[in-house]
Amino acid sequence: MNQPPLQQSFICLIVPFAYAIPLSECKHLVDSNRFDIKDIKADRLFDYAEHLVSMNPNRHEAIGARWVMRQGARKLYGLPHNFRHPMTLCVKQKQWTFSIKEVELYLFETQTGFLQYHVELHGGVNMDEQIEFVYYLKKLMNYSHKISFEQRLSKENSMTQNVQLSEMSCSILRELDVITFFEGKTDHPVEALVFSSARLGISKQESEDSIGEYLFHMRRNFKATYKASAAERNINGNPDVLALFDNSYWGISLEGLGNLVTMTEDDVTNQFFSTTYFHHVENTYLYLYILTLHQKYALLHLTAQASGLTYELQLHQDAPAEQSRILRDMKDKIVKFMLRSSYKQVSRSTHHEMLYEWMRSRLKIDDLFTELHEALEALVSLTESAEQKQRQEEEEQKKTKAELFNNKITGISAIFLPLSIITGIYGMDVEWIEPFKELWIFSLVALGAYGLTFVLFKYWFNDKKGTAR
Repeated sequence: MNQPPLQQSFICLIVPFAYAIPLSECKHLVDSNRFDIKDIKADRLFDYAEHLVSMNPNRHEAIGARWVMRQGARKLYGLPHNFRHPMTLCVKQKQWTFSIKEVELYLFETQTGFLQYHVELHGGVNMDEQIEFVYYLKKLMNYSHKISFEQRLSKENSMTQNVQLSEMSCSILRELDVITFFEGKTDHPVEALVFSSARLGISKQESEDSIGEYLFHMRRNFKATYKASAAERNINGNPDVLALFDNSYWGISLEGLGNLVTMTEDDVTNQFFSTTYFHHVENTYLYLYILTLHQKYALLHLTAQASGLTYELQLHQDAPAEQSRILRDMKDKIVKFMLRSSYKQVSRSTHHEMLYEWMRSRLKIDDLFTELHEALEALVSLTESAEQKQRQEEEEQKKTKAELFNNKITGISAIFLPLSIITGIYGMDVEWIEPFKELWIFSLVALGAYGLTFVLFKYWFNDKKGTAR
């Protein structure tokens, strides 16, 4: 295959994660001396969609925020101070020169987030070389390759500084108390998702045989030596490929999103794709991808939380009120996500909307919603069961309290009732009572009355005790 010249490219590594700190507290945790909060500057999106990521307190529709690393903070994390400073990726006998232009952090109220590294590849490489470079660079935790740069100590001296992207990612995210990187049990990110775009210096007709092959490797992020099947290379009728323009193709997979642009015979069109178009790629298209990824990973995180409730409920099986609270909290999270983060229309531009709908379809967002909806229905049943159990327990407690109160009243009555009856009788102004008003007779009558009351009370108490058994 002839190697077409690569005129322009954009590469972004994306590390998804879930964290424990509420978004409202993250503004204080993300060091303002190291990061700046910046709003999104996308084009032709609906107002609410553009401001879904914002720390503006007047934007009540905002569900997340975006931070950009300051230049002065780069050295603290082991990056060159200058964002244009060349770095090298060495794998065996191969070497690539690149720079990390920008580091961004997206955090959402669903407690999922994305760490982004914007990468610029230097040196006039071809498509196969870029594909292989991305394949190795995305392996954040692979020690078979080496990333380094020369750090100047003085005019005469410098030292080689090694960079480990997985460790760097953990260092950046340390204050957020990361729960998972969605990669099994590891506490470090292993591989990044890749968003990339490339513009070839040849026309569609000249590159027709290679477009499908390149687009496959860009969306799957495999090495160029990996040979795709004919169905995977096909760009016509392939559900994983979307052509928004005659010379612009998008490919998507679980590993990433790739965009390939070719030249046309129209100079004005070529000028647009070499300037304004890549501005849209770096801002609007990447932002749409982040919104889609947020839905996917937030749904995965919520579903995992819902499925893990069984164990937590067992820990509080003797506390229905606590079980009910746990279930209500989970239900509230799911409902809040469905109301605030599930958007099917985000743009007034047809091709933006087409791309967004296609990404949601290929990442199976609706299938994940179905799973979560089933989990929500199960939670509703569990909540009703826990609340019913709680109500029964409350009724039993009320009944027990009422019985205790009645027993106290009965006991008090047993003490004062005989005395009230005797004093009432002796207070009567009748002749036949006069002989019985002697003190010793009164005492005998009182003792007899109390004795009889005690016997009756004991019989009643034993009867109640037997009934309870």
